[in-house]
Amino acid sequence: MIRLLLLPTALLALFCGLAAGASPQPMEIVSPRAGAVVTGSEVTVRLRVRGRARAVVLEARSDRDPELERVRLRPAGAGLWTARMRVGRDLESGRNTLVARVVRAAGAPQQGDIARFTVAHRRGDLGSVRVVGPG
Repeated sequence: MIRLLLLPTALLALFCGLAAGASPQPMEIVSPRAGAVVTGSEVTVRLRVRGRARAVVLEARSDRDPELERVRLRPAGAGLWTARMRVGRDLESGRNTLVARVVRAAGAPQQGDIARFTVAHRRGDLGSVRVVGPG
């Protein structure tokens, strides 16, 4: 009889432990995807944030220019935050790294997701893309 009572309790504890360990990321960079090649003069960055956030800060760094650029994202509803970054101002041609941080109401910024992508230029013949910079 005691074993029958302990079995559901043990299964519940096991299930709760697995669910807590498999919790989703607090933040995910939706676009640009990691490894993407972006062409154009502007890049729209989209992040999905789980839970409430007071602010979302995006840090961008290029292989060509080690200076860090910080951009605050704007809420777009349903946990989506967006920002537009311009090539030549916020981003450089070549490989770029984005690091997203979320600021919760109760604490310090938490690091979220990291995405590395390449900014390239279209060539005049429209059939090829030229990557400028190292790598």
